[in-house]
Formats: sequence, C-alpha cells, structure tokens
Amino acid sequence: MDQASTEYRVPDLTAPEPGPAQDAEARETDDRRRVFLLVMVMTAIAVLIGSAALGMSYRATVAQEHQRLEDVARRQAHLVLNIAGLSGADLPADPAARDQALARLWDAYASTTNLVGQGEFLLVRPNVTQFQAVQRPPEQPVELLADAGTGGLWRNTGLPVRTTAGPVAGTDTRGGDVIGAYAPLGRLGLGVLATVDTITLRAPFIRAAGLVFIVAFFSITGGTVLFFRVTDTMIRRIRDSEQRLKEKSDLLEAATANLPIGFALHTIRDGRFLYMNRAFQTIYGHAPENLPDLRTFFSAVFPDAPYRKVMARQVNADLASKGTEDLRWENVRVLRGDGEECRVDAMSIPLPDHDLMILLSWDVTDTRRTMEALQKSEVRAVAAQRLLTDALENISEGFSLYDASGHLVIFNQKFRDMHPLIDDLIVPGVRFIDLMRAAAARGQYPDAEDDQDAWLEQRVAHHHSPSQPVEQKLKDGRVILLSEHRTGDGGVVGVRTDITELKETQQKLIQAQKMEAVGQLTGGVAHDFNNILAVIMGNLEFLEEKLEDNPKARGLIQKGLEAGRRGAELTQRLLAFSRRQYLKPEMLDVSAVVSGMIELLRRTLDENIEIRTNVTGDLWAIHADRVQLENAILNLAVNARKAMPSGGLFSVDLSNRVVGQGGVPEEGDFILPGEYVRIAVRDTGTGMAKDVVVRAFEPFFTTDKSGLGSGLGLSMVYGFVKQSKGYVLIDSTVGVGTTVVLYLPAPPPEQRAAADPAAAADPGDDMPGGHETLLVVEDEAGVRLLAVETLRGLGYTVLEAADGQAALDLLDAGERIDLMFTDVVMPGPWNGMDLGAAAQARLPGLKVMFTSGYPATHLVPDGQLASDVKMIGKPYTRMKLATSIRQVLDK
Repeated sequence: MDQASTEYRVPDLTAPEPGPAQDAEARETDDRRRVFLLVMVMTAIAVLIGSAALGMSYRATVAQEHQRLEDVARRQAHLVLNIAGLSGADLPADPAARDQALARLWDAYASTTNLVGQGEFLLVRPNVTQFQAVQRPPEQPVELLADAGTGGLWRNTGLPVRTTAGPVAGTDTRGGDVIGAYAPLGRLGLGVLATVDTITLRAPFIRAAGLVFIVAFFSITGGTVLFFRVTDTMIRRIRDSEQRLKEKSDLLEAATANLPIGFALHTIRDGRFLYMNRAFQTIYGHAPENLPDLRTFFSAVFPDAPYRKVMARQVNADLASKGTEDLRWENVRVLRGDGEECRVDAMSIPLPDHDLMILLSWDVTDTRRTMEALQKSEVRAVAAQRLLTDALENISEGFSLYDASGHLVIFNQKFRDMHPLIDDLIVPGVRFIDLMRAAAARGQYPDAEDDQDAWLEQRVAHHHSPSQPVEQKLKDGRVILLSEHRTGDGGVVGVRTDITELKETQQKLIQAQKMEAVGQLTGGVAHDFNNILAVIMGNLEFLEEKLEDNPKARGLIQKGLEAGRRGAELTQRLLAFSRRQYLKPEMLDVSAVVSGMIELLRRTLDENIEIRTNVTGDLWAIHADRVQLENAILNLAVNARKAMPSGGLFSVDLSNRVVGQGGVPEEGDFILPGEYVRIAVRDTGTGMAKDVVVRAFEPFFTTDKSGLGSGLGLSMVYGFVKQSKGYVLIDSTVGVGTTVVLYLPAPPPEQRAAADPAAAADPGDDMPGGHETLLVVEDEAGVRLLAVETLRGLGYTVLEAADGQAALDLLDAGERIDLMFTDVVMPGPWNGMDLGAAAQARLPGLKVMFTSGYPATHLVPDGQLASDVKMIGKPYTRMKLATSIRQVLDK
C-alpha cells in the first residue's frame, strides 16, 4: 500500500451517480449475466453437495453395517460355543470326547445359520492369506481340524485373514465386493464370518442419486425461468447494497486514516502489513513501503539486537499465554525513523477467524515524561514528608495540626507524652472538642477541675481564635506553654513547649534578683552604719579606759561595746550574703582547716550529736579566705544543731570533683566545667520542704520558732561561696535530713603551693605602740578623731587630713611620714587607693594601710584584696587599729 493510498476523504453521499444512461444499461446487462452464472454455479454446487451428502450417508451406512456384522459375528460365535458346550475351553484330550464336542459344534453352527439375517454366515478357519469356509457338512467331525484341502471340505473365500475379532472387507472368489466381520471360536483355530454383498448396500443410494439429478435438473430449469422474471429487482437491490457497502467502506477507511492513534492491520500467519494509518506512520516515523511485515517493523523500531530479542520474546510469550485475548504493552522504548527515541503504548486485537491482527499505538512520550516528573515529585514529596515527620519527632515541643473541621491530622510523640491521661484517644481523626472534654474529665488539666464546662468553653474559644500563648498546668505538675496559630485553610497548628524548668529558672532568677537587691541595699547602708558604729565603739572604749575605778560604769560600757560588736557582726554577715565583704584569700588545706575546727564544733553542737569527717583521696589546695570558710562551716553546724534537738549525725565529707565540659553534678544545678573541692555538710535532722529550700538563702529568713535566729547563717554561706567563685547547693528531705554542698574552685596545679593550716597568732591583751610618724586621712570627723587620739596615746606622732588633696599637700610640704592610714571612699577627686599610689610615688618606701565602711567591691570588683594590701574594716576596735598599724610598720 503506497503513501497516496493511505490518504482518504469522507465521500459526499448526496452526489448523483456519474455516467450516461447507456453505461448504466450495459452495467445492468453485465450484472444480469453475472447473476445468471452465479445461479448456475449455485445449482451445480447444490448437485455436488447432494452427491457429497449421499456419499457421506453411504459411508455411514457401510460403517453401521460393519458394526452390525461385528455384533452378529460376536453373538453367533458366543452362541455356537455355548450350544456346543465349549465356551472358552480347549477340546478334550480324549478322542471320543473330542469328536462329540466337534459334532456338537457343527450342529450348533448349522442350527444358527438362519439367525444372521441379511448376508451370509460362514464357519471359517484362517489360512495363510485368506479365510477358508466349510462348503459341506463334514463326514467325520474331526475333519474340521484336518489340513486344508482334505476331502474338499474347505473352500477359499478371498477375504483377507485376521487373527482377532474385527471387520473384514475385500473381493470374494466370485468377484463381488464384500464387507464382513470375523469372530474366533475360542482356542479351536476356527471362527465365524458374517458377510454382506456391497451391491445390496448401494442399491438405495443409486436410486437416491438419480432422484437428486432429476430434481436438480428441473430446479435449474425452473430457476432459470424464474431468474429472468426477478432479475431486474434483484440486480437493483444488489447494486443498491453494493453502493451502501462502498459508502460504509469509504467512511470506515476515512475514519481509520484520521484516527488520532496509530492503527495498523497485519496478517497473523506471516505478519504481513495490510494497512497503516497516518498516525501510525507518524508515531514510528516510517512509510508503509518501509515496513512490509512485522519482522521489518521490529528491526526498524528496535535496532538494538538484544533489546529486540527481549521484546520479541515478551510479545511471543504474551501471544502464547493469552491466545485470542487483547494484548497490551506499556511504555515501550522505540526508535523513530528520524533517529529520535520515544515511548509508546501498544495494543494488539487478534481476529483469528480472519487471520488478522489489529495493532493500535499511542505516543506516550510526553505523558511518560510528565508521569516520571510527577513520580519524582511524589518521591520528593514523600521524602519531604518523611523529613518533616522525623523533624517533628525530634523537636522538643509537642506538635499538633487540626483541620478546618476540628479533626486531628498530624501530631508527634512529644504531644502524646504531654497528655498521658488521654494517650489512648490521641489518634488521627479525633475531634478537638472530644479530646479536650476527655482531658478535662480525666483530670489532665487541674485548672478544669472546678468547672469543666466553663474551662472547655474557654479552651475551645481560644482554639478557634488563638491570640497570645497561654500557659497550661498538667496533672503531673509540668507547665506547658501553648501557642496556636490559624493556617490558610482554616486549620489550627498547635505548639506545646514544656517550660517547667524555665519557670523554675525564672523563679530562681526572681529569687536571685531579690537577694541581689537586698545585697545592694546592704552595701549601700554599710558605710554610714559602720562609721556610726566606729564612733560609738571608739568613744566607749575611751570611756572604759577613763573609768577604770568605776566598775558599774565599766559594766554599762561593756554592754554598749557588746551591742556595737553585734552590730558590726550583723553588718559583716549582710556583706557576706551580698558578696561585698573583704576577703583575704590564701592557699588552704581544707582537710586541715576542718580538723582544726573539730573542738570548736564539739562545743557548738550538743553532746547527743555525733560528729564525723570523711576525706576521700588527696585533696587539692584551694585559694579562699580561712576565716570565712570556718564561719561558713560553723554556721552550718549551728543550723544542724537546731534541726536535731534530739540528737543525730553531723558529718563533713571532703573530696575532689572534676566537672567535665558541659557537665552537671548529681545535685542538679549547673556548674561550670573545672576542678573543685567538694565540701558536703550533712545532718540527719528534720529536713526542709521544697518551698523552704527555695527561700533558704534569703537574708533574715528563718524557721526558728524561738525568735532567736537571725536568718543570716545560710545567707553568709551563700555570699562567701559565690564571692569565692564557687557554688552552693541544698538537698533536703523532710524527716530525713539536709545536705549542703559547697563547690570551691581549685587553682591550676602549678599554683597549688603548700597550704599553711595554722591560724594567725593571737596578739595578746596589750595594745602595741611606737614612735613613728603617721598620717590619718579620714573625711568623717568623729572617726578621724578616734583614730588620731588612739594612735597618739600609743606614742605615735600623728598628722591628720580630711581628704586626699590635704594629705598630698602635707607630703609636698616635706613632712616625713612612715605610714599613711587612709579611708578608701572620700569626697573629692582622690579615693584611698589612688591616694596611696600617689603618696608612694612622692615618698618611696611609704607604707599604706586602708580602712572603709563600704563593701570590698568598692576596692576591687571581686572583693578579694591582693596579698600586699592591708585593710581593716569599719567599725574597728582600738586594739584592732593598734595591732594592724604595728604589723604594717614591722613588715
């Protein structure tokens, strides 16, 4: 089929038939001749069909006759043997008995010959090539067993021999065609043969054939006459039918040619293409003349031999397995005629009755590309969803997503963990209101216990119109910060953050800020308070000295001095809490310090309290203030005594502790990495509740019901440890006891010099004096007068100045001064530290001692003075002033 033959147009069915009238008459004449010939051929075919039918009937009759004769032969053989009494047995060995049996056999045969009906019934025996039949009665029965030709008993029948029962056919000795059936008589070597002459069978069929010929002859004659009568109408109808058939054929061909899918038709037997439309040619890029058959088609579209074999094997397997069913192949990779690779879907529709196969093809290249892109997109979407799921499962917040109708869509495990009482209800699809109602009913939210309906109404309203994040308290004490947001399609995203630790941290921060505020207040008033105490106590000491002979007055003065010392101690404790006291750190052996306090601890604690100390390993030395460390342990011992009125155990455990990077000890508070000496002071007293532990470090907070406690013991411990850059932790259980743990930093190993466990020597009761020249710089007149009078009374030459500038003026005037005793905080441009440096620059070798009523942080930020700086705090006693001046001068 060439290219031009595949292009069709739909014919105009309303157009008149072209050509002149003569041509139409000629066509009608030709049509009439063709119809006449067709009638004659059909008549001849009818005769042939009739003859064939007669022949088939004759053959069937012969077969039936064979079957009848076989039945007759078997029945007659069985009957003869039964009558002769020889059914299935051999002849007797005794001659007389044998003769009797053969006689009975002949009588039985002779009595049954009239039972055959149509045909002939013979007693025969097989010879070499043909059966021999008995042609007369035997004179002696034994003759039936004699050799052939004996006495003329046997004659040849001409029918071929067979040894088993079955049909027989042939020509007898008379030259006639005979059919028959043979049946053996047991093992006697004899048998019966039923035959019939075939001429007898043919007679009725010959008569029927004559009748058929006569009927056919008259039918042809009558048909010819009738043909000429009806031929006009018949030919017209045939012509109309042909026209309609042609129109339908044209329409079908035009429709097939213009199908948007590839359509081809090929034979099944040899794969030869009969037709292919334009779409088929376009899909594969080949003209029909280039694709004559399937073999060429496969070679063209599958140029790669291995791939072609695979496709051929698959197609053949499909054809073999599905038979006449429609076959379909999807996404087949083919090569077009222009060298471009494309993907096609194909379908084969077998028409086995016509040895034809319809082949349909679709170009799915673009579709497959789109599908592959969609599949990749789906894979990416699944990966993104998996990534999102993993991300949601690994965040620390509880996540939930409800759709616009209020049904739960997505949630993570953290969301379930935050709602353990309704865990069984948290499944996709559950309604928000049902979940919250169950949560309220099961006690998940303590806030809902008083009025569940009101709580539920408020919760649903916030869910539908979320605004600011809200806090939710759970049954187990956790606090959750709930933040909900509306999505674009009306859903609600919920993020729940466990802020329990944050709330506790905030509470600690508030507590720390409060304590810091108290510390700042304490530091602010300490200066003035200490100055006042210094004047009061100094003047009382002068009075005590003047009234040596008045015991009553001296007693009153002693009470005043004791009150002053208590006030000074109170100020020091407040400064210790606020981390603003003066620290004089030194290298300490903590084990030696604690051992040296055992006797003091015994006097402090009751006799029914056992004291134990435990040192683990070789302790590192620490850099801390000895006095403050001893005071901290002593304060903890006092608290332990109050907690164990009925006795108990007081222990001090010492050990080294290394906190790794980001590490936190078991007590639970964050501690910076480093090396520490751990001091754990434990009692087995009444213990403290959690709310008491939270406030334990507050100044003036006490649980002492007697009213004698100041509430500053733990505050002083807290301040000292924090000022020493350490940490203090409390672990307490009601009814079990309390453990206070101090973490004091150990310096680097190269700085850990041998620690001196000895305390400072007692100066004795006499105030030391001298003859050196001293300069007292103090802006508070009362305090300055007290210092000047005390030092002059001790034999010193004392100059005085009210501020730093006045002191420098004295130095510039050429006064020789051995020591300058100066206040730290003074009005004017000079403070005590700067004044000391300027004075030493003017007068090298000048010794300087400082005093201040302000906290130590006014001198140095951390409150820890350098080892070469001598400082006494206000208020100081005359003895303290005298001994300190003498120590600096003698150093």
